[in-house]
Amino acid sequence: MIATGAVPTYPDVPGADARGIYGVHTLQSGIELRRVVDEEKPGRAVIIGGGYIGLEMAEAFIMRGMDVSLIERSAQVMGTLDPDMGSLVSDALMKVGVKLYRNESLESFDVSQGQRPDADLG
Repeated sequence: MIATGAVPTYPDVPGADARGIYGVHTLQSGIELRRVVDEEKPGRAVIIGGGYIGLEMAEAFIMRGMDVSLIERSAQVMGTLDPDMGSLVSDALMKVGVKLYRNESLESFDVSQGQRPDADLG
């Protein structure tokens, strides 16, 4: 994956600094997430945001056989597309097994695993 300088938005919700929550915005953050996935072999991923990077992550996790859910605040993923094209992308995601939650807002993260050691979100 090549990240071109986008900055992830960390929502101001409880648990945003919890272990297992990652923002993918640089090559290094992608490498770190890949290392965690390779070593810990999680069976499930929840992706917040249905933009370009979110869709790339959904595809990568599906290809690894993971259970993938994607939460999107808008009615369709890929808000940069016309609504009819966004609908086609949403349909394609669901067809490959992504559980898609549209018109949903994030309220909190489950913090039962503790805080990441690198949880400086500032």
